[in-house]
Amino acid sequence: MAKQLAVLVCDTEAKANDAKKFLKDIGFAEADITGELFDNFSYDAKKFDGGTVDLRMNKFIVTGRK
Repeated sequence: MAKQLAVLVCDTEAKANDAKKFLKDIGFAEADITGELFDNFSYDAKKFDGGTVDLRMNKFIVTGRK
């Protein structure tokens, strides 16, 4: 089971590639880094965690798991 998760939301594919490099540089294994373009990305920490809600369109989502 992963102990650490990083989620980076990027405007462009170039920024997504930079985000992947950043995750590698801070110790995430390349095999544990993914990146994908999503038409819609929702973030909801308000309903379940007292934080905020956000909806973004056409974003590259890069994740790293350790």
